[in-house]
Amino acid sequence: MLVHSRLDDVLLTQAFTGLDANMLRPSIMAAGPDPQTLQGMVSPERARELFSEHGREAHGLEK
Repeated sequence: MLVHSRLDDVLLTQAFTGLDANMLRPSIMAAGPDPQTLQGMVSPERARELFSEHGREAHGLEK
């Protein structure tokens, strides 16, 4: 995935950790969430709630 990605595929977001992080759009899509609809900023607690194993199941994001 990294080899096939372009600069436009890098997304700066706080949606997963509450901190600025660069993520690859294809990686986000492979995990389930839509990069276009991610919340711009979430607290670390909310990120754990949404994106931990339990959180993904609770929000219907499991494959």
